[in-house]
Amino acid sequence: MAKFYIRNIEDGPRDYPLNDGTSIYLPPKGKPVHWAEIEDKNFSPALERAEERGFITVKRTLDEPKAQANKKTADKAASTEVNA
Repeated sequence: MAKFYIRNIEDGPRDYPLNDGTSIYLPPKGKPVHWAEIEDKNFSPALERAEERGFITVKRTLDEPKAQANKKTADKAASTEVNA
């Protein structure tokens, strides 16, 4: 499951609705850096519009541990045949 980290880059505080019916408060950009964390299923159309308009910055990450990702890559590389 992916997680989104959201930061307000506007002068004033912002409040955005989420898909689960709650909302998220983002302090203004002049405050110490604050990245709010939400699950991808709660990323609402309001947040999409705010990102498109440049009101917020969004970082998207996967929860999959790096070890699992590296194992999948290694398994895939091992399964391909090499012609010599």
